[in-house]
Amino acid sequence: MKHEGHLSDMRSNAVCNATLHKHGIWRSLQGYVRDSAFDPRRWVAPGQISLRPFPCNCGIETAFVPTNGRYISDDPSFVVGKPCDRAHRWMCSKAISDCVEALVGAYYVGGGIVAALWVMKWFGIEIKCDRTLVQEVKLNASYICYLPKISVIEELEAKLKYNFSVKGLLLEAITHPSLQELGVDYCYQRLEFLGDSVLDLLITRYLYVTHTDVDPGELTDLRSALVSNENFAEVVLRNNIHSHLQHGSGILLEQITEYVRSNLECQGKVNKFLQHATCKAPKVLGDIMESIAGAIFVDADFNVDVVWKIVEPLLSPMITPDNLALPPYRELLELCSHLGYFINSKCSSKGEELSIEMSVQLRDELLIAQGQDRNKKSAKAKAAARILADLKEKRPFNETMFF
Repeated sequence: MKHEGHLSDMRSNAVCNATLHKHGIWRSLQGYVRDSAFDPRRWVAPGQISLRPFPCNCGIETAFVPTNGRYISDDPSFVVGKPCDRAHRWMCSKAISDCVEALVGAYYVGGGIVAALWVMKWFGIEIKCDRTLVQEVKLNASYICYLPKISVIEELEAKLKYNFSVKGLLLEAITHPSLQELGVDYCYQRLEFLGDSVLDLLITRYLYVTHTDVDPGELTDLRSALVSNENFAEVVLRNNIHSHLQHGSGILLEQITEYVRSNLECQGKVNKFLQHATCKAPKVLGDIMESIAGAIFVDADFNVDVVWKIVEPLLSPMITPDNLALPPYRELLELCSHLGYFINSKCSSKGEELSIEMSVQLRDELLIAQGQDRNKKSAKAKAAARILADLKEKRPFNETMFF
């Protein structure tokens, strides 16, 4: 049985741009992609001569271009999307992989999961949906001895408003790898892997259907915020699901206790940037939200609508374009770009922890902040959040534009 890390690598390889590009090329999708606007000045009827000629220097006598190494290049000097007189044109490989994704999305919107699976198979992406495997997973979970934990399971089922037909699935979904008890040879990681994708699909579908007037960039920002570990951790905390986590780690208990305490303190703070810098959720809290979604998905025989019926009330109130907060560093970049300020940062390490010192020079003052974390991205986010908190207090700009 493959573990979660191996499964994640397999999924990443299956959906990466390079793989999707190969599938698109296999179906000659590049010949159908319109990657530039129609130019009426270069259009000619049969028998006419173009008034704006663009001679073909491609060395190909036919309109069809072979997909071999000779016609694949990383040279940035090539003009993308501008066809020669034989209609040959250079195209970014990502445009083809994006179109593969778009076609799968179009079939999903028009015909549901069955249609999406059909077009994926047409592209050569084989997805085997063997229901006997689902029943096998449920059968294995049914062997888990849950009776000693029955009170924990029933309390959590009441909060979820969902009764599991296989109680062992829920117990597996809330069991951390650190738990060392006799007979416990399972943990939530595989269900977390599954639930991560299920929630990603459901939240993406919700945003696509609900926010029809929002551009793709903002839809991506909304999805990133909704599926983030921070948001899932807040959902778990808000519904008191974390109290049911089965683990055997003192360090993990300290992290969760500290997050609960910090979150309570942050609730009274008006400054959202200071809140981001001080309240960092342990990854395990977001993980159990995903693993519970995965457990419901399996228990409901892979019915995504059942999962959404359970998780939508938990996720509410949803993040909307009106209350969407960008990641601190990105928000700082956009703000400083608008105001004409420069951001300087330097990184240093002490043991396993990284420290980012960030500074922004205002007209008459230098703002300096630090962020520490084992992850460089998180350390940078903390430093940026503190700079933004200071900027809000100084208010050298129209606050309503960004906050």
